[in-house]
Amino acid sequence: GAPAPPPPPHRMPWESQSTYTQGDVITVTSDIWVHHGGHLEIKGCALGGDSTQECMDEHSLMFVRDVTHGMPEDPNYPDRGYFHGGAGWNQERIFKMEFQLPVDLVGDTVLLQWRYITANSCSPPGYEDYFTTNSHLPSNFWQSQLPVCPFPYKISGEVMNGGPEQFFNCAEDTVNPD
Repeated sequence: GAPAPPPPPHRMPWESQSTYTQGDVITVTSDIWVHHGGHLEIKGCALGGDSTQECMDEHSLMFVRDVTHGMPEDPNYPDRGYFHGGAGWNQERIFKMEFQLPVDLVGDTVLLQWRYITANSCSPPGYEDYFTTNSHLPSNFWQSQLPVCPFPYKISGEVMNGGPEQFFNCAEDTVNPD
């Protein structure tokens, strides 16, 4: 006869790491061991273990401020938090940024996605405008000689021809209604 079907996937029980209120400004701490320039994006989905990238993309958190270094916001890409330092990195590893939860992101099982898009092999779209507008930032924060990264990026994190490296992490959280 036919082999037995595989057992259903076993999920670990949901354990919210933090509880927030709808629309809260949250602090995200990143520990970067090797700095490749770039920026951070935070997205969320209230479908818990069934969260999809499509759902995440519908719920981007907006960058509020860089607590550690005061990197400016980007009005053209308001969901980006740029990492201070770039090629001028001084081995500092801890970066704290504030992001605002979308008001339509509420639930007991909210999965938050941390996504670091690097800028050491190519320059993500919008970097030239950002660093030209913020000319007070040191020139080694951005490598202007790099080609523009092809977009969109593969969500698998696979590096496309000429694309940036991406690093991901997730956190299980709860977001209560206001």
